[in-house]
Amino acid sequence: MKQAVPQYSLSYPRLHVRRRIMNFLGRGMLKLLTRTKVEGIENIPSEGPVILAGNHATYI
Repeated sequence: MKQAVPQYSLSYPRLHVRRRIMNFLGRGMLKLLTRTKVEGIENIPSEGPVILAGNHATYI
């Protein structure tokens, strides 16, 4: 059985635009609703692999 290929009037990048809009809105909401505090950034190496792990989830 052969599957039908959907025909769209817009090309594939339409999802890219939607993703950018949602990313912009999500970041804005995150900045409005949370306070992010970065400590110890000088301890992160400028190159090579690193593991970042948040070990406290307070006020959630």
